[in-house]
Amino acid sequence: MNLKTCFLIFTLTLFFNTCFAQISLQDLNSLHNAASYTGSKNELIEVFSKNVRYPKAAFSAKKISTIIGVLKISRSGDIIETGALNKADEVFVNEFNRVAKTTKGKWKVTNDSAEHFYAVIPIQFNLHEAGYDLSTEKMPSFFQDVVVITAVGASGAFQQLYEKKEGALAMKVNELVQKEAYTEAIIPMTELFNLQPFHTGYYEPLISLLNKAGKSTDYEYYLRLKNMLRN
Repeated sequence: MNLKTCFLIFTLTLFFNTCFAQISLQDLNSLHNAASYTGSKNELIEVFSKNVRYPKAAFSAKKISTIIGVLKISRSGDIIETGALNKADEVFVNEFNRVAKTTKGKWKVTNDSAEHFYAVIPIQFNLHEAGYDLSTEKMPSFFQDVVVITAVGASGAFQQLYEKKEGALAMKVNELVQKEAYTEAIIPMTELFNLQPFHTGYYEPLISLLNKAGKSTDYEYYLRLKNMLRN
């Protein structure tokens, strides 16, 4: 798989808020109706690798994540909606949305039967030296290549950040589960999931929490997303 990498440098410090956004279950069930980009596959990936910026607030908060960006296309080739398949941090989704909208007028349909068509473009937001390797072995074949946006800070500032963040989030989830605070545990578990949205090992804990918390819609959504991954 080709990984397009963009290096950015930020020094501005901003406060970061966690807010999640994702597409509907109905759209998720129709993703196999793939829209076609009028340029080459590499040209499409370059649009995102050259123009997506690392959100300043996320950089300041040492935030790393992967969003599974998606464009919803009408039969006439117009962009109806943009968003993410996973319930990702809004600042990352907003950046994807901004660049996705610049592809207006460059989409076409691929069959005569579907009402809507989709383009799925995963974006990994990484920090230099964080040790953040994204697992993509089970990523569906109709998804586009992963675009990697890497921000660079002071030397050693983000060293082994992924391992530290993963451990801290897992510990927080376990603490809340032991207290049977399942609804509260969903927030750090979702952030943990967003580090590896193509790794099946991250699905079961999230799906279990959603079930215990009575979040039936999200439970069904992530169960469907899990079943979409390659076996």
